[in-house]
Amino acid sequence: MIVCKVVPGIPIIGGSGSIKFDAALAPIYGLVIGPFLGALAALVGGLVSAGGYISILTSFCTAISAFVAGMLTQKNFEISGYKIRGWSISFGTILLLILGWYVTSIGQQAPTYPLLHLLGLLITLLFRGWLANSFKDGTEWKLGIAICLASYCGIIADHMLGNLIYIANFPLTPQLFMMMLPISAVERTLLTIISTVIGISLVLSLRRAGLFPRGVQTVSRSTPRSQTTPLDDI
Repeated sequence: MIVCKVVPGIPIIGGSGSIKFDAALAPIYGLVIGPFLGALAALVGGLVSAGGYISILTSFCTAISAFVAGMLTQKNFEISGYKIRGWSISFGTILLLILGWYVTSIGQQAPTYPLLHLLGLLITLLFRGWLANSFKDGTEWKLGIAICLASYCGIIADHMLGNLIYIANFPLTPQLFMMMLPISAVERTLLTIISTVIGISLVLSLRRAGLFPRGVQTVSRSTPRSQTTPLDDI
């Protein structure tokens, strides 16, 4: 909330308001306190700092970002006795958002726009359980990669939901979205870098202090010994 008020955002072309740099912090909520509490924290923070109808709606963007990043770094999610892989929930969430783009008339006229989002979808599919394993008990470099990729996937999920919200509320054109694609790529890369740097520092500090909310986990500088093969967790 403090970031929303103090740090100026990036103006939105074709719409109202700006992209706040709290978008870079949203994945960290999911990484540190988990997908559900993280999404709730991001949503509440966004709603408290909201200044109008659109900013209220876009509060759900940071919530979905925290949820996706949190699920990617959680091995399993249990519901009614059934275990579901965390990565598969993130995959499904991003996939639904991309499909939502193609449902719109603008999306049908700009079919190549979701390149950044398709990359996020590919990341969840290629790395799958490796991200959760590396986040839980991997070496420092594996932890860093897991945080970076999970943050990116959360940030592009935020981006696509924001696109859909703006399409529903403003008279935008396919040409505008395609023109903004290179800018969006730079913007989302910058947000991912910020999230990664802060995320690594915070997660390592909390773990070393024994204060990490998602369980006491350690990160070694060398490859940890394991009783299972990498494929067991994919």
